[in-house]
Amino acid sequence: MIHRYEIITIVSISLVYLLLAGCFTQPDIPKINPKEINIGVAKLCLKDISKKYQSKYLTYKGHFDAWYFRWKSTHGYELDKNDRNYLIDYNFFEEAVNCHILSSGDDGLNMTLSSIEFKSIFNVVAKNYGITERLN
Repeated sequence: MIHRYEIITIVSISLVYLLLAGCFTQPDIPKINPKEINIGVAKLCLKDISKKYQSKYLTYKGHFDAWYFRWKSTHGYELDKNDRNYLIDYNFFEEAVNCHILSSGDDGLNMTLSSIEFKSIFNVVAKNYGITERLN
């Protein structure tokens, strides 16, 4: 008659054998360098910035308009088509800038710059990433 502790011993030995034989190994996962992913994401963000850039987004009036349109929309006021489009484009631009900051770790390109500073820094950063888009 086999006792319970003998069954546990047999099962334990069997599991150890299976582990040693490699039955429970993880499948090979391709090794991707996280730095390469961040560079790719930063490039995509720079392309989005170049698509949606408008110098008025970096002025006090541009920031205020975006804040005001957000306030109106969150408090139930209706936005006309132009205001809604402005807010959508501004948010897209702002998120692209934030995406670049988070993926690259470089906050040199940010929403607090003047439009001249932003364009100058963007063109240098884009050139460093090998992107042909430039802000005029």
